[in-house]
Amino acid sequence: MSFTVTIDDDNNGTATQVVVVTITGTNDLPVINAAATVVSEEGLLAGIIDNIGDPSDQTDLKTNGGVITFTDPDASDSSAFTVSLSGPSTNVYSDEQLVSWSWDSQTNTLTGSVGNTVIMTIVLGSVSGDVSGYSVAYTVNLLGPVDHELNSIEDIMLLNFGVTINDGSGDATTTLSVTIEDDSGVDQVDESLVHDISHSVGSTVTADLFNPGADGFGEVNFELITSGLKHDGYDLVYTMSGNTLTASANGVDIFTLTAVLDGNGHYDYQFVLLQEMDQEAIVNYDIGSAPAGNNLTYFVDFDGSIYAQNGQAASVISTITGYTNGVSSQINSNSHGIGVGPQTSISANESIKIEYGVDGTSILAVNLGTNNNGNHTGSADIQYIVTYSDNSTKVVNITTTNGIFLIEELEHNGLAIMSIEIFHVNGEDFQINGLSSSGIIFNSPIDLEFAYTATDNDGDAIPFTNDNNGHFYITLTPDNYVPNAINNAYKVDSGGVISSNVITDDTGSGADSDANGHNLKVTHINGAELTFVNGIATVNVAGGVLTIQEDGTYTYQHNGNGSAPVRFTYEISDSNGGTDTAAVEIEIFNHQTLNPGDDTHQGSDGNDLIVSDTTSIVPGEDYNIAFLIDTSGSMGQSAVNTAKAQILSVIEQLVANASQPNSGTVNILLVDFASSAQTLISIDLTANDVLTQISDAMRSMSSGGQTNYYAAFNEVYNWFATGLASQNSGTNLTYFITDGRPTSDGGIPGSSYQNGLAAFNLLSALSIIQAIGLGNNINSNVLENFDSDGQILNNVDVSNLADAILQSSLLPGNDVITAGDGHDIVFGDLAQFTGINTQGYDALKEYVSTQTNISINDITDVEIHGYISEHTDEFDISGADDGSDTIYGGNGNDILFGQGDDDILIGGLGSDVLIGGTGSDIMDGGVDTDRDTFVWNLGSADGSTDTVVNFDVNYDALDLSSILIDEETGTFSLDQYLEFNFSGGNTEISVDSNHDGVTDLIIVLENVDLTDNNSLSDNQVITNLLNNENLIIDTIP
Repeated sequence: MSFTVTIDDDNNGTATQVVVVTITGTNDLPVINAAATVVSEEGLLAGIIDNIGDPSDQTDLKTNGGVITFTDPDASDSSAFTVSLSGPSTNVYSDEQLVSWSWDSQTNTLTGSVGNTVIMTIVLGSVSGDVSGYSVAYTVNLLGPVDHELNSIEDIMLLNFGVTINDGSGDATTTLSVTIEDDSGVDQVDESLVHDISHSVGSTVTADLFNPGADGFGEVNFELITSGLKHDGYDLVYTMSGNTLTASANGVDIFTLTAVLDGNGHYDYQFVLLQEMDQEAIVNYDIGSAPAGNNLTYFVDFDGSIYAQNGQAASVISTITGYTNGVSSQINSNSHGIGVGPQTSISANESIKIEYGVDGTSILAVNLGTNNNGNHTGSADIQYIVTYSDNSTKVVNITTTNGIFLIEELEHNGLAIMSIEIFHVNGEDFQINGLSSSGIIFNSPIDLEFAYTATDNDGDAIPFTNDNNGHFYITLTPDNYVPNAINNAYKVDSGGVISSNVITDDTGSGADSDANGHNLKVTHINGAELTFVNGIATVNVAGGVLTIQEDGTYTYQHNGNGSAPVRFTYEISDSNGGTDTAAVEIEIFNHQTLNPGDDTHQGSDGNDLIVSDTTSIVPGEDYNIAFLIDTSGSMGQSAVNTAKAQILSVIEQLVANASQPNSGTVNILLVDFASSAQTLISIDLTANDVLTQISDAMRSMSSGGQTNYYAAFNEVYNWFATGLASQNSGTNLTYFITDGRPTSDGGIPGSSYQNGLAAFNLLSALSIIQAIGLGNNINSNVLENFDSDGQILNNVDVSNLADAILQSSLLPGNDVITAGDGHDIVFGDLAQFTGINTQGYDALKEYVSTQTNISINDITDVEIHGYISEHTDEFDISGADDGSDTIYGGNGNDILFGQGDDDILIGGLGSDVLIGGTGSDIMDGGVDTDRDTFVWNLGSADGSTDTVVNFDVNYDALDLSSILIDEETGTFSLDQYLEFNFSGGNTEISVDSNHDGVTDLIIVLENVDLTDNNSLSDNQVITNLLNNENLIIDTIP
């Protein structure tokens, strides 16, 4: 290329020159862009299509492709280009063999292979071009699995293949990225399926195990979860070899479990039983089933039931015998444990021996407790001797602490324990209150639980889920075995009726069964053969009458006398003559509503519901009620007539209550007084035409005269002291109704007021007196002196007199309640609820009926007891006038409500719930190993100090969930609510219920140090309590 340049110097001088430019060019190589692609092993022949890749699956295809695009300004057309591929930059393995790569320019194919097996190909198409550039399509074919790096997941492998493009003048290179998604196996066990096969040699079962997927089978491992399997007295041992688990005992193969290939390329498990086997399990003895009375020996069945006769046990695993001075004695039991002789304890010169049969036991545990009444106090020196299967012995001397002790022994050097004998040496007598040992499960199905793990040939583990964890189940069922009778427990009100079925019921431990499916029949009650008349047998059992049919359907009618638990045994038989025996225990529930004022009450042996106080007339209770009515001239005849009608309406209600079933005895006295007093009528409300008689007696009431308190009180006193009321031990109530102060003494020396007060004091020794002032003519300061608790009703309109009487308030007393045995609920004071006019048990009945939607006519003590037990927070009701009560729970799992004032709650034995309520209470859970719970609700935040006695950090709990406000939100740390201080041997807990910096309650844990002598912070103490489950709070959502 050339051009001419001319230069002018502005003076007409010019110069011209020709300039020649020569351009020497270079060849530009192609510019390449290779689009990546993805293929998946899940598309291979045995691949498993799913969405569980990590990262997530992009494709299920084994063949995929893309386009390589490029530009080249020097090329004239697409024929100028040659495109080739080379193997990836990293090594690739298949089945742990290196994949080799070769390029075939004739077919434009890159091939990866192991030996003669092709694993993968990439095939290029022809180059094409247009105005935008050039392109060549490629296709990736995954023909076999490759080894991925990670074994625990379906991961990906990224391979970068070489791409070379030649434009006739030179090569341009880049990489083509191909991602290979992994495939892994899948679990195929049906965990909902239990294979029930015969417990006989040669029995087999085969079922799905897993699909290894595209990578093929790797390895498998089986594990038996079930423990305690034996053959001929020898423990089974397990060996995994290849794909087979073999169980053997003493050199004899018992069963095999093998992973076998099925026709679909999947793997199954195949179980083959080669020899029969036994199962040993820990048997917890049912101490409560031990028959009372003096027995020579106890026989313990394989299910833990204890019998006095050998034939009653299906398979005896041990015997229990008592000795006195080394000579066989009698064995006995009560509700607390087992002992020797009539005292049901082991005392001086006595021992008790448990022998474990020809096979012995590998483990034993014996719980001991001093005394024979469940009160494990004091200490005892004890010696026990363990005898092993080679007749060697072990002698141990111990001293019980806190009245309880646990003996635990294991087999020694492979020697089974044949017996243990426990001797009293010194100190308190003691009982056995807990026993367990190993035993062979007799004549029952054996449930085998297996687990497995497996990998595919790439090393990927077969994945499991929450729903499928790789466990499968096989049950070995005997061809013929005896039935299994299971103890049942029921609940019924005292005097009530219960109907059910002892065979088909499952009241906690299962229903009676027969693995062969034979029909079961009841044949004996308490060991006596039944005689059926028209299909029904009638038997007198403890506390009532039992009617029962062969199919187990029964009705039990409690006689209402006493409330001790009822127990009887029954025997069942199958069609092949197999028998078994079980026990039925029926808990009896009853209720008591006590009187106003101070009561001392002893509960029953049943499950009591006790309300210690009332504040008015309660239906069903015994009463002597005197109505003392002022008819002086100041009343006026109209008011007297109204008062008569009002009192008659009260009596009509009392008569209606008296006509109900189980009503109490109610005697009525009507006295009108003015200048003198006269008895209008004294009558039992169950008398014939009682309302007519009372109405007729009231006709003589008329207004006139002065007001003589002395005569009025004296007349009523005589009725309580020597009249009809003296024949009825019920609550004595006097309703003293007047409109004015005393104005007459009836000629008795002294002032009207003083004479009236003297007569009142005599009457108040026999009766609770409720004063009601009519109108506004009487001073409250005067009337208060003629009322038992000073809580008068004054300024009452005569037209409202009936309501005043029925709603009058009598103060709760300071009660002493001993609940006794059973699972009792005791209220120290009142049971009353807003919107419910009744009190005591009737109030509880109405409240629970409303809450449960059970008709008040149908609801039972059992249901009321159960509802209160589950909703204790609804019943912690304290009143300003509540008394200082002392409540002893006794034996059983009791719920004690102290309610208002300063109460003492003593739980006794069992898992008790103690709720002090308001006031400064003392709460004692008792010395035992049961979990007692001490509860404080929001009403307890009254500035009081509660003391907790015998709090055991190993078992007991403080429930502050209701008294702490908003702790569940996490807004405030728990140390803003609770402060701990150790002082004087006690831990003091200061509770700030609303975290305002003011202490609302102090809890003193007597003789307990939670703070390690104040070295722990509040948060550390709280953490310890929460970790030990000693502190109950509302949890953070």
